[in-house]
Amino acid sequence: MSSGWMAQPVARSVLKYFPKAVLPLRGYSWQVEKLYGHQLSEIYSADLRESVADGIRANLARRSDSYDSIIEDLSKRFGVKTPKVPWIDASKVDIIVPDKGILVLWPPTFYCSKCKTFYYTPNEPVTRCTECGNYVFIQVPLCHVCTQCSRYQPLSPPRKMARRDSRGFFVCEKCGQGKIRLEVKRRKLSDSRWRCGNCEQEERLMAYCTHVGGQPQLQPMQLKLTTQEPIRPVVISRVYVGGNRVEDVIEAGELDVYVSASQVLRMDELNYLEYVFCIDASNLLLLRDVAAVICTYGYSTGRDAYVKFFEEYGVKGKKYMAYASISEGNAILVKMKPYNGDRFTFLHTVEHALTKACHLLAGVQEGAFMGKILVDSNAVLIYEAAGSEQGGLEYIFRHRLPQLFTEALKLLFTCKYDCDEACPGCVYIRDPLCHPTSGYFIPNSSLNRKLVLKEWMKNI
Repeated sequence: MSSGWMAQPVARSVLKYFPKAVLPLRGYSWQVEKLYGHQLSEIYSADLRESVADGIRANLARRSDSYDSIIEDLSKRFGVKTPKVPWIDASKVDIIVPDKGILVLWPPTFYCSKCKTFYYTPNEPVTRCTECGNYVFIQVPLCHVCTQCSRYQPLSPPRKMARRDSRGFFVCEKCGQGKIRLEVKRRKLSDSRWRCGNCEQEERLMAYCTHVGGQPQLQPMQLKLTTQEPIRPVVISRVYVGGNRVEDVIEAGELDVYVSASQVLRMDELNYLEYVFCIDASNLLLLRDVAAVICTYGYSTGRDAYVKFFEEYGVKGKKYMAYASISEGNAILVKMKPYNGDRFTFLHTVEHALTKACHLLAGVQEGAFMGKILVDSNAVLIYEAAGSEQGGLEYIFRHRLPQLFTEALKLLFTCKYDCDEACPGCVYIRDPLCHPTSGYFIPNSSLNRKLVLKEWMKNI
């Protein structure tokens, strides 16, 4: 099977299933070819379109800056004018909430399970090996990735070594007879080799990107496993309360509070939480009518790589595509007291500890709750990312609120690896978004277990 339909039952699936995404599924490697869905509600799309347009423009500006020296040289030698960063019209951004899509088998590279003859078949699947007659093939889950321009491509023997036959295999240029075989060293991919089946000529699995000045030797591409998802989405995350951004509502003092901590806890319990966990108990709140929108508008191969935007062309010209998921439910707002150190890392670690504690107390699997840091408000928001029914945040807030913080402290204190920053033994969480900042992200980064532990333990 070379293609198939894909349904998206999980709200956060745009972080995994986005255009051009490469992912493992049922023992094979696949690529998302197309997504289908409906337009995001205007309540959220007006704000997000502007944010996506700003994100695209910021990335284009960064790309333009990186080429300043090249453009300056071309200008002096040939009179080429320096290009200006184009203005991105927010009305040209379409935001789709996908509900289904098409996956294609990718990369279209296979080798015979018997003789190891390599095949590249982008149009039709290979069914029978021309070398040995074998009918069993193994997909090659490897690709070359450029960590600067986000280009990636399937494996292919170098042109100096072999030429491709119309039937998909490659013939050795040296002897003109042997077919190229692929020998993959799974324990050390860099030792993998192309080898001629006749004259035993060998070449390493190398490729070069030509995005800089047309000189391929400038940028060797990295060899990556497609099963480890070599590209990641570039995202924008927003949380809305009653249709307004949560940051704006907090700043304006217009929060519609569902339940406050003072309604469910005694005064001594409130004082304990304030004293030990450095929270502002008057702003420990349960909110309802909360909508979290995660929007991806491109992908990148690394933190410093260029972003590839999702673009489509039609009668009215080019437009930018973005894909969003929405989670609706309740949220717990925890405002912290002022912290003089690294506020982002402190809040991020607190968010992870509280999110993981919520999963444990509610008895649901990780992924039911997600967190967001509100740096300017010095607060953390834990919200429902999936329907958790009786094990939701309202149950935790009304019946397990003191235990929420003590469980978070326990996670930090009892780390079996006694790590400094964070690890799977304490506050790592299976959140593919972590942390929802604009642009490229690395999950479970910018955490410091001992930083929070020191602050919380000093008053015990």
